[in-house]
Amino acid sequence: MLETDRDLAPQAKTAQNGATAAMDHLQRRAAPEEAGVAGLLVALIEVIRAIRLRPIGLARLRASLGNNEIAARHILALTHLAVSGSMSVSELASRLGVTRTTASLIVSELAQSGLAERSEDADDHRRTIVSIASSHRDDVDRAVELRLEPLRRAVRILGPHAATTLTAGLNVLAGELSRPPGSQASPGSQAGPDSQASPGSQASPAQHDHPCELGQQPAREA
Repeated sequence: MLETDRDLAPQAKTAQNGATAAMDHLQRRAAPEEAGVAGLLVALIEVIRAIRLRPIGLARLRASLGNNEIAARHILALTHLAVSGSMSVSELASRLGVTRTTASLIVSELAQSGLAERSEDADDHRRTIVSIASSHRDDVDRAVELRLEPLRRAVRILGPHAATTLTAGLNVLAGELSRPPGSQASPGSQAGPDSQASPGSQASPAQHDHPCELGQQPAREA
């Protein structure tokens, strides 16, 4: 049975109260210039907790397909395909922050489940284009909507300017989190409070093999 927002409300409220108390404690101990860091840290903890508590569409998609092998990594890949449309395996790997081999394996699993289709790029026969299978488009859209619904609500609450600033800040944070420990930010990479997200400014996630795929035979690059 899928959890509803009402089912999750007590857990989310408890997490929010704990995060608020922790932030107050950190800010009391921190120097004035570190108060923003403390607030950001606790806010991130709260966001991660909320993501873990919220259903991501797995149960609904599994039930509609009669397939219990659909995993979180598949939902994430399908979300990118649903939002951005068809793309190459390499593009999907970049979005997921995994190696090309791992992305190819995920695509192969989606194709075997009937959720994705692969086709040859008409302009470059070496590239394979991945898209959501038309026969399951409605099922995928309903599952992906569970992930997008809270984002849409947040954007409406924030308004266009604050939402753009938040996006720019998250891109900066993603870039800094991907740096090796002890490395320094490059000149000009810092964003002020009025920074705006521009095309191509998004941080590229560090590519890695998904833990669930480690130890499996790499799929042939499609």
